[in-house]
Amino acid sequence: MLHALQNKNKKVGIQTTDLNRTHRERLMKNGFLKEVTKGWYIATNPTEKVGGSSSWYTSYWKFCGQYLNEKYNNDYCISAEQAVLIHSGNTNIPVQLVVGL
Repeated sequence: MLHALQNKNKKVGIQTTDLNRTHRERLMKNGFLKEVTKGWYIATNPTEKVGGSSSWYTSYWKFCGQYLNEKYNNDYCISAEQAVLIHSGNTNIPVQLVVGL
């Protein structure tokens, strides 16, 4: 179910509404899904240690884009400093992502 959802919609950020409760709970219980914020999840490797951050760091920018597009309907912008870094090829994860509306 998760694989099909990711392939079909090219999603990194998975919303509560994308999966039924049973699938979501089973995926979380078995380590395939991790909640990022209320109602939003990312796929994880079940062998990743508890508290591990690899899955978060690999999905950060795509997740942020999907989350912000859904929440603000493309009526947002990231800080000028961060935008310059991204355009110059620096995709390091910032300590804080500043978003303006």
